[in-house]
Amino acid sequence: MNKFYKATTHITNTRKKTRMGDTANFTEDGEFPVLCTSKVTNRYTLFVDNTLSGPQDARFIVQALSNANEDDEVALYLSSGGGSVAAGQMIIQAMQHCAAPIVVIGSGDICSMAAIILCSCESFVLDPHAGIMLHSASGGYSGSMGDIESYAKFQREQLSNLLDYYCIGVLTEAELNSIHNEKKEIWLTTEQFITRFKRKMRAQEMLSEYIEGADIDLQAVTPTVYIDLMKGILNQIEEEDQQLAAKATKKPRTKKQVKDTYGEEASCANGLCSKC
Repeated sequence: MNKFYKATTHITNTRKKTRMGDTANFTEDGEFPVLCTSKVTNRYTLFVDNTLSGPQDARFIVQALSNANEDDEVALYLSSGGGSVAAGQMIIQAMQHCAAPIVVIGSGDICSMAAIILCSCESFVLDPHAGIMLHSASGGYSGSMGDIESYAKFQREQLSNLLDYYCIGVLTEAELNSIHNEKKEIWLTTEQFITRFKRKMRAQEMLSEYIEGADIDLQAVTPTVYIDLMKGILNQIEEEDQQLAAKATKKPRTKKQVKDTYGEEASCANGLCSKC
């Protein structure tokens, strides 16, 4: 379940101590034993605040996320134009396998691969004036003409699938198609992103319930199957929302006038009748 909360202003390593009192066995002088336990909580502050030039830019983030345990806390500050897809994939994989809770704190322009990282997180805080931009990837390759064509075709399919997998629900199917086919950029405000992210979470909850109810093996839910199922659920959500909106805007029926027992409209000067 995704949670939206504010992170602390600065995160450093701290040591927390927990004291538990056992009041079951009092001694004769009224004292009772106290159990004292100590627990170390590591708080990690990580930054993606530059253009990711390659996988090497992700190594320290991946190392920290790999070392964090379930009692630790991680704040990842995100404000980047994006960059290397490979570096972004390393960060996303490390986030998904991290035992500690992670909150992404975004501000400024969060673009391209950085925006995909934001779409893949579970908890985030966004500056009210942040800008989120998603678009198709660009790159280069050298070699024979045949090799270049094969590489370009392969990368186009891979990157399209990556964008669909992490951003479906945040972006509509029509918007994703416009990115893939028309090379358009999609810009979202903080408010727009939060609304769309909630829609994605709603769809994922419905998908989880469907998989559990149908007793489907999770191993069978490949990225392609996940995308297809999410498309169907998102269409269902859109239809439900349209029906609710139609009900909300429907004009209420006018109240019929009540007539008296003689078939005449009841009336009185003092405003005490059914007509009044």
